[in-house]
Amino acid sequence: MHTVSPGSGFTRPNHGITRDASGALHAFHNACPHRGAPLASPTNTCGTTRLTCPYHAWTFDCGGNLRGAPGYDRTPGFAAAQHGMGEVRLETWGPFIFVNLARDAAPIAAQLGDLPARFDGVRCGGWTRVHRVDYVTESNWKLYVENNAEYYHEPVVHVSTYKADQVSWNNAHHLIQAETAEWAYLQYSPFPADSRERRGEFPPGTTKADMDQRWHEGSSIISFWPNFAWILQPNVLIIYLIDPLGPGRTRIRWDWLGPNTPEAKAPENLEPLIRLYDRVQVEDLDLLPQVQLVADSPGYVAGPLYAKKELGVHRFQELLMDHLTG
Repeated sequence: MHTVSPGSGFTRPNHGITRDASGALHAFHNACPHRGAPLASPTNTCGTTRLTCPYHAWTFDCGGNLRGAPGYDRTPGFAAAQHGMGEVRLETWGPFIFVNLARDAAPIAAQLGDLPARFDGVRCGGWTRVHRVDYVTESNWKLYVENNAEYYHEPVVHVSTYKADQVSWNNAHHLIQAETAEWAYLQYSPFPADSRERRGEFPPGTTKADMDQRWHEGSSIISFWPNFAWILQPNVLIIYLIDPLGPGRTRIRWDWLGPNTPEAKAPENLEPLIRLYDRVQVEDLDLLPQVQLVADSPGYVAGPLYAKKELGVHRFQELLMDHLTG
């Protein structure tokens, strides 16, 4: 089964991101360095300049510096500078923020490789968020990633959506182009020549006018190790994080980005698009818990991967095994 809930931002408040007075971004462990109470929660959020621990009122600025510790200002030898919030490594790609708990990992630029240059024509910084939704599935996060990194299942699992003639992407499977980068799976699905998209039948003002032509002529999926992905079309960029909540439970947070136009944000144009993608997502999420049950059974032995259409699954499993074995 799966559930859907609005994104609160506090489903797993283990870490947090702030912007300091100079505008710089920081990521921190959500733990007071005094006695470990969470510094952020649904009822205790950062103000404009300060974050106060709900346990003993230690107060920090948004750069992580300790600014107040009741009673300690009169304690000889107490050095406030040594008791700031625990900072976590943070890097960016355009509007995307990447947090890495491993300080010895390769820089994000090295992991991205040529992806920023290849997707520069998407103009990622020019989109605006128009919707957010959380999905929860009773299955392991790796099953969702693998499902996202192949198109072998699409004409089977999504047959009802395709037959409804609501989508043009991925219907012409012989046109799909799939490849792997060192840390990513890339899938590009050109719209068929006779499709509504190629005929320019999007409602006026609902597509990203400044994107390069390639991105107007097809649908794109990127799955970046380990849990960041997107779906890109001329009228929507859906960013999603696949967040393990436990061995058999996963949250998928979808942030919808759209062109920053009144037409793209209008309910009559946005809501049918949300319903369509929700239907496709639910088709996957209805199946994955069943796959989880079989994967957990003693009789299951994994079969061969289809080299053309399950290329991304193979690459994900390679990265996973490299990670597990060091």
